Amino acid sequence: MQNTILSPFYDNLFSAAELAIKALLLVAYDYSPSFGIKASHQGIQTRYTQFANAGNVLPEYTTLFNKLSGFRTPAR
Repeated sequence: MQNTILSPFYDNLFSAAELAIKALLLVAYDYSPSFGIKASHQGIQTRYTQFANAGNVLPEYTTLFNKLSGFRTPAR
């Protein structure tokens, strides 16, 4: 993806999705203090994939989140 006028949109959309996913994981999946305090982008992505593979969310959501993650770096 090239840097476009939509770059801030992709970055903000990823951030909003990641925060929503982190909240979901904290409530429904991972209560460990280390995850809640200092979770990396990769850590959230890995835990969300595990959560999805367990059948808790549709696989398309994981695919979309991973795609957004790929858009985020060039957008910054």
